[in-house]
Amino acid sequence: MKKIMFVLLAVTIASASFAQKGNGKKQKSPEERAQFQSQRMEKHLGLTAEQKTKVYDLCLTRNNKIKAVHDAASTTDQKKSELKTIHQEFRTGLQQVLTPEQWQKREDAIKKHQENKKNGKGKGKGNQNNSSDDDDDDELDNK
Repeated sequence: MKKIMFVLLAVTIASASFAQKGNGKKQKSPEERAQFQSQRMEKHLGLTAEQKTKVYDLCLTRNNKIKAVHDAASTTDQKKSELKTIHQEFRTGLQQVLTPEQWQKREDAIKKHQENKKNGKGKGKGNQNNSSDDDDDDELDNK
């Protein structure tokens, strides 16, 4: 009986340990996320060096604010409201940095990604062999 209880206790502790780790991915720092996001936009939108620096700064600011919101002990409604404001500030800043052509290309890519996601073609659904970069364009906006 003691062995069974010990095994159950060990399984419970192990499962609680795995649950705390989330999906197994290491959470990236705001700096790492900003670097990744600005590089992706440079690749997809053809950013100049000056634009990339400004986009990195915008991404870093946004990521730090998002981290602070998630770390704060506030209600879900408060978090949603704050995240919406952060998102809008980022979009406004980004629109000032990008050319009209780059902005439109970005908006088109996001729209296409959202349609694919809606139709079951997004990440984790549908064709896993889809090597299109369009699946990741939502990263430009929602990280």
